[in-house]
Amino acid sequence: MSEWTPTTCMRCAVGCGHLQRGYANNYGLDTVRGDATHPVNRGLACQRGVDET
Repeated sequence: MSEWTPTTCMRCAVGCGHLQRGYANNYGLDTVRGDATHPVNRGLACQRGVDET
């Protein structure tokens, strides 16, 4: 598995922070979750943002 990479959700204009981790072979995403250290969403993430990231 790769390292967690901080990103910003592009679903709407709120700008929630996400963490994403790619597959070991670097093709595609393995896991996406809310970033607990991000001041906008504090770890929470809507399902639409997680599914579309």
